[in-house]
Amino acid sequence: MAYLAGVKKEDLRSLCEDLRLTVTSKMSIIAIRDLIINDTNYDEEFTREHLKSIIQNRKSDYEQRMKEIESERAFELEKLQLSQPQQSTTAHGLGEKPTIEIKSLKCKPQEDDIGLSDTVLTATHLFLKFLKKILSPI
Repeated sequence: MAYLAGVKKEDLRSLCEDLRLTVTSKMSIIAIRDLIINDTNYDEEFTREHLKSIIQNRKSDYEQRMKEIESERAFELEKLQLSQPQQSTTAHGLGEKPTIEIKSLKCKPQEDDIGLSDTVLTATHLFLKFLKKILSPI
């Protein structure tokens, strides 16, 4: 009887339907459990195995539905991606110019070496000039 503990109400209802027991919508889980146990044709081993198969079927149905939903979402995403306008190519065939985000450098003059900060700023400036030269059309 411990196998009936922690079972969902819908699984117990399915078990009752298969055992041809009458269950009302207002019955509690405990009342349904008592109905199953007090049935004259109650066979614990059969009931346990049948309940396991009901639970397994419910879980496999759920997993199948989740896979279907996932495939539908993937299909919709692909449809949206295909419906988006294609990127126009530039003279170099690189597509749109990439955007570059530059984080601001934080310098604390009392704690940081100003020479190091100057070197970092100079290197960053040279790198940006190099990128601008490469990415600009000829």
